[in-house]
Amino acid sequence: MTERLRRELEASLEGDVRFDALTRALYSTDASVYQIEPTGVVIVRSRDDVVRTIDIARRHGVPITARGGGTSQAGQAIGAGLQLDTAKYFNHVLEVNVSERWARVEPGLVLDELNAHLRPHRLKFAPDISTANRATVGGMISNNSSGARSVLYGKTIDHVLDLHVALGDGAVVHDVSRKVILPGLVDTHSHLGIYPHPRVPANADGNETTGPVQSVVRALDAIYPSDPGIRMAQAGGITTANIMPGSGNAVGGQTAYVKLRGRTIEDMLIHKDGIQGGMKMANGENPKRAYASRKQAPATRMAVAALQRRLFIRAQNHQKKWDVYEKKKEEDEKAEPPDPDIALDPVIEILQGKRTVHFHTHRADDIMTAIRLAEEFQFPLVLQHVSEGY
Repeated sequence: MTERLRRELEASLEGDVRFDALTRALYSTDASVYQIEPTGVVIVRSRDDVVRTIDIARRHGVPITARGGGTSQAGQAIGAGLQLDTAKYFNHVLEVNVSERWARVEPGLVLDELNAHLRPHRLKFAPDISTANRATVGGMISNNSSGARSVLYGKTIDHVLDLHVALGDGAVVHDVSRKVILPGLVDTHSHLGIYPHPRVPANADGNETTGPVQSVVRALDAIYPSDPGIRMAQAGGITTANIMPGSGNAVGGQTAYVKLRGRTIEDMLIHKDGIQGGMKMANGENPKRAYASRKQAPATRMAVAALQRRLFIRAQNHQKKWDVYEKKKEEDEKAEPPDPDIALDPVIEILQGKRTVHFHTHRADDIMTAIRLAEEFQFPLVLQHVSEGY
């Protein structure tokens, strides 16, 4: 088991993994009178190393003892299992806010080094301990270190504003007291990445206006993950979006459910396989305006609804072909399936309740037309905009 543990740690961590006898002997003592030899030592480089070590140790049933400077006189810095040392690499001052009088640091930073960094700003991390030239901030927090002048300078707990703590199951806890927390916002009708900045013709991929029924097209094939608008949305608290084609068509195409993350659309997609979004549809003024000026259908609300109904009826007929095939296959393994139709297959998913229609609609009668379609063909519907919904 020890060998498997060592190999998994070495394969997963950036830091040092040491299971040799000399290292285990060196880490078997601290400033106390006790001596306990660990199974091995992990010298972490980052927070990710800490979380990964905890996860691996948990799966192997091995305890962990976190170690700073080893200055404890009661044996808190030694133990069987893994010793997790932060002092060698995970020891940086990350940020100092002089006006608000706080610093953000890594747990392996030695107290004297922190105060040397703060001294030019006439600041000090106050606990006055005798082991300041080797005690780490992480160890001081674990011990709630105080020193001989704690009445004047206070204990460590009096000066800690915020902690990021890794629990035994690998979860990371953020202490956000005195902060405002908002859940990530979901943009249910988004054109991020499909109408990216800058708004120039080369970036205009929202409406495939070569025809009014475009169930075949997918937003994910046009989303530009480097759109500056995505970064702007993140800054405003949006973490999740339903990115969809525009509303220039009666049937605009397949939407994409995404997280605003990563560098590629594959990184962004919530569902990597299968159905990856809904279906954009629209009625009212937008599809009329896009095609009437060309003297093409749809030029009226009647034609918009007719095109949508015709698509659903075609999908129903295509589904019947598949139903016939499934029955034939029970009797004849060599039965030929219908030809796939990438324009109708996603519409069949709508009829099966697997794909949601996101319907752009404004005027009250247009809203009722969308609802009437949903009731006729029994599909899941989300109404978008709904200006006269009152």
